[in-house]
Amino acid sequence: MVLIPRSRTAYIFHSIGSVLKGVCTLWGTIMFNYYFGWNLLLGAAAGSLLGGINVQLMYWLVNVKSKYRFAPEHPIVSEYRERGYFFGESMGIPFIKGNFIYRIGSLLS
Repeated sequence: MVLIPRSRTAYIFHSIGSVLKGVCTLWGTIMFNYYFGWNLLLGAAAGSLLGGINVQLMYWLVNVKSKYRFAPEHPIVSEYRERGYFFGESMGIPFIKGNFIYRIGSLLS
């Protein structure tokens, strides 16, 4: 596991972002079902999207970088990647975490 240093401000805003995204997902699950009659999964996805947009807007306003998007660009991570390490391969369980999630992420980006 590679620990990437970040400021106290970034830690606080990343914590706020995680809570905000969870609350928006829960809100979307309940309220989109109640007001629009959507099923729970579609409401959760819409709430998660709404939360993600709000979190990215918050990061942009306070000039904090996203920990998921910018962590792979850190010099320490680049150094480990050059040595042949892969993202998420700490447990050796490829379908729970590891190359599977890394490949899904690289397909989406």
